[in-house]
Amino acid sequence: MSMSTSYRYEVENPSAKMLKKALQRQQQRIRNDESMTEKEVAVKNDMRTILLADWVEKLEETCFKKKAKRNAEEMKGELHHANQELIAVRRAQLQNLLANEEEQYAEELNNMGKTFHTQRI
Repeated sequence: MSMSTSYRYEVENPSAKMLKKALQRQQQRIRNDESMTEKEVAVKNDMRTILLADWVEKLEETCFKKKAKRNAEEMKGELHHANQELIAVRRAQLQNLLANEEEQYAEELNNMGKTFHTQRI
């Protein structure tokens, strides 16, 4: 730094002692400014790190929620298909039961010499 810079505001009496004090104050301000700049950069980096960590946590939470929702939908679909299969099985058993009962009634009527009325057109 050259001596020709703006010392006119810091030095009221251009003596060597006052000039030295002014330079010391100026150097101290420069060191303080640099220290503050370093601290600001550190705080900015910390804030970015915190923001990134929050984003990752929320991403995990969102992923977990989506996975739970997808599992619930899958279970709902499986339950629906299981109910459809159960209905089909029960319907088949009921048809077998009705067919057996019809055969039994036809046999009883046949033993009595009677029959079911069937239209044969």
